[in-house]
Amino acid sequence: MVIDREPRFQTCTIVGGQRVCEPEVRWYDVTDDFDVLIAPAGCRREVWVARRLDGDGLPVAIDRLRLYRVRPRINAVDGLTELRSDDTQFPGETRDDPEVVRYSYYANLTCFDLNMNMALDEGDIEAWADVPVDFTDDGLADADDLDVLVDAIAGG
Repeated sequence: MVIDREPRFQTCTIVGGQRVCEPEVRWYDVTDDFDVLIAPAGCRREVWVARRLDGDGLPVAIDRLRLYRVRPRINAVDGLTELRSDDTQFPGETRDDPEVVRYSYYANLTCFDLNMNMALDEGDIEAWADVPVDFTDDGLADADDLDVLVDAIAGG
C-alpha cells in the first residue's frame, strides 16, 4: 500500500489588493509514517492502516487539515499490484490470485460542517462564533482558525 497526503487548502496571496488562491496539488509519500496490516486475524479480506507509534509507544495523531490517499503499490517489475485478492479461484484452478482494483481511497479527518447540516455554508461560521474550534492546532481558537474555516467554505 502507498499512503500519500497533500495540504488540504489552497495557497493564497494578495496581488494588487486582491486575494488570489491557487490549489496546491502535491502529494507527499508518507507510507513510512504508517503501519499497514493485511488480513488481520479473522478479517482475511481487509487492510488496516494506522499511524505508527512514537518512540514512547504512544499513538501518533493523524495530521488534521490533510487529505490522505491510500492506493495499492504497483510492482515495478511486472506492473501488477502487490496486494492480491486471496482465494478467488474456482476449485482446481492454479492461476495466481488476481490483482486488486487500482482504486485510490481518500480520507479527510477534519470536519468543517460545524452546524451539522451536511454542507459547508455561512451557518458553519455562525456555529464557529458560538463555539470556536482550533483548526490550526496551535492551542488557540482565533482569527487564524476562522480564516481556515472561511477558506474551506469558499473552496467548497
